[in-house]
Amino acid sequence: MRVHVSIHDVSPAYEGEVIHLLDLCHARGIKPALLVVPNFHGRAPLPDAPAFVDSVRSLSASHELFLHGYYHRSTAREGVRAFVDQRIVSAGEAEFSNLTIGECAELVNAGTEMMRELGLRIDGFVPPAWTMAHGLLEVLTARGCEYTEDHLTVRRPKTGETWPSLVVNFASRSRTRALTTTLFSRLSMMLSLDVRTRVALHPTDLRVPFLHGEIARLLDWAKTQELSTAAQLLSA
Repeated sequence: MRVHVSIHDVSPAYEGEVIHLLDLCHARGIKPALLVVPNFHGRAPLPDAPAFVDSVRSLSASHELFLHGYYHRSTAREGVRAFVDQRIVSAGEAEFSNLTIGECAELVNAGTEMMRELGLRIDGFVPPAWTMAHGLLEVLTARGCEYTEDHLTVRRPKTGETWPSLVVNFASRSRTRALTTTLFSRLSMMLSLDVRTRVALHPTDLRVPFLHGEIARLLDWAKTQELSTAAQLLSA
């Protein structure tokens, strides 16, 4: 089974947690992709943290780097989809859920420019909370983006190719969510379905003590699988 491991929300706002997750991965020979947020919640701009950026740039020699939104925070929208995406799927962080194509382009361009000015390579784009408006996919396609993903698929916007994919991650907003996602994680490991699988780690997972052991268990399982880059997930 092909397994891709990533660390989301890579930002100076979570520097300690990101280092901890990296250490857990590296101890098992796993080189996770890093999903970089240019200015997390508008309070952690990358240019204000040169040492953190230097570390990420150094890691890019052996780790994939993905642009992961811009603010990782949504703007106010009304409607059923907005309610589901912002209240159920995420805690108001589905940044690209209900944006127009112009709004999508503005944020993607700003994030791309910032990362490139800082010397950070971009291997693809992953929207916060895995939600995207149709306009976002249009923007990524027009830019020749090599990789993106949502809850159920991984895709190459550049060519329109799409493959089904399973996400295994933990939700730490409540004990119920943490327990439910832990059960799903264990079930996924037990069944080992023959499908492209993404293991997604979040800094906030570390706020829940019992998830520390579950993260270790999941990474121990991942290292026994066919560890893959995003490009390898997209190959036949």
